[in-house]
Amino acid sequence: MYALMVLIHIAVCVGLILAILLQSGSGGGLAGAFGGGGISSAVFGGRGAAPFLVKLTTVLAVVFALSCLSQSMVRPAKHRTSVIQEQAKKVAKQIPPPQQAPPIPQEGEGEFQLPAPPESSGTK
Repeated sequence: MYALMVLIHIAVCVGLILAILLQSGSGGGLAGAFGGGGISSAVFGGRGAAPFLVKLTTVLAVVFALSCLSQSMVRPAKHRTSVIQEQAKKVAKQIPPPQQAPPIPQEGEGEFQLPAPPESSGTK
């Protein structure tokens, strides 16, 4: 099932690439490379391929998006964890556990005192 979805997705990708490349842009596009548009007017009628290719691109883009979403929901169970989670597990295994707990401060030991400022030489 998943392999069929991948094959359909690849076919949609290739179709979308071709539909985009065949559209004529400001430079004429790939459609102009096939004889200046003579082929596209012969195949798609007198108005040219522009309306057909625009609709085809839209449909293929929607099918591409739906294919991406469906593949993300129906992927094989062996890929259920993310790469970040796997890396975090590897790092957690490499870090050794602490040997002993840090000492508990006694009364008056937990206070932080700033060091005394250095003696000035008298010149400013």
